[in-house]
Amino acid sequence: MRGDYQQLVDEISAALGAPATLEDRDFALIAFGAHDSDGDLDLVMDPVRTRSILQRRSTAAVRAWFEAFGISRAQAPLRIPPDPAAGVFHGRICLPVRHRGVVHGYA
Repeated sequence: MRGDYQQLVDEISAALGAPATLEDRDFALIAFGAHDSDGDLDLVMDPVRTRSILQRRSTAAVRAWFEAFGISRAQAPLRIPPDPAAGVFHGRICLPVRHRGVVHGYA
């Protein structure tokens, strides 16, 4: 089943022309899209994305920061602004993944 999630994330990344991740509601990494870049990856990948991929989860502080924007209650894609102090150098679009009204994760 994980292969299905990886394929879905790859398709989302291709459609958006941007990297995407899929995490469960505890912010454990399920799948991530490639981060294609012609430039220096240190300049385009922020610490939050790097840590999420390398450690396969985000910290409690990162989770709280994203949840402060109301992602668990959002009914539509939610734009999260960049905040370099939080390690988020690039804005995000977050979409809660729901089944029967229950949030199971975030894309």
